[in-house]
Amino acid sequence: MCVFTAATMTAMGASAANASMMAMMANMSLVSTIGQVGMSMMAQQQQAKAAAANLRYQSQVAANNRQIAQWQAEDIRDRGDIAAKQHKLKVGGLKSRAVSVLTAQNWVVEEEGDDGADILADIAGLGKQDELTILANAEREAYKAEISAQNYGAQSGLLAAQAGQQSAALGMGTTLFSGAGSVAEKWYGYMRPA
Repeated sequence: MCVFTAATMTAMGASAANASMMAMMANMSLVSTIGQVGMSMMAQQQQAKAAAANLRYQSQVAANNRQIAQWQAEDIRDRGDIAAKQHKLKVGGLKSRAVSVLTAQNWVVEEEGDDGADILADIAGLGKQDELTILANAEREAYKAEISAQNYGAQSGLLAAQAGQQSAALGMGTTLFSGAGSVAEKWYGYMRPA
């Protein structure tokens, strides 16, 4: 970089007015660089604030998703309980019809070991197995929703922590130090004798 100071310009035979003009331009360049550093610091601060606000927003969305997933788990369990109770009622109705059909055909259904009693026991056993399967399936789906809720909760916490760590001061400090280096380089370049 070729820099001409007022003393250098005078030594080269330039007029004092030209030398003064060059010195003024050098000062304006320094002021301009300082202004750029200030503007960069303000921009860095705004970026950090915007990033933190975005992370807080995403954290709140994840927290809301967590709550929804928890509600879904409760709803799945409730619907499973209702479905199991409805199935139990259907099995009870099926057993009643079987008793009616069996007694109409003169089968004995009260004594254990009779074919009619065995048929009713099979109906009850299969009905109970289906009821338990309904409950197990509902519990498995509810568990998936609870895992999602836990994951959303963890994501919310992580995003909130990241939002808290967004430091405008760090970005501004970095900009200030790099800008100060640029200003110092220009200053020493103007002040250096030729």
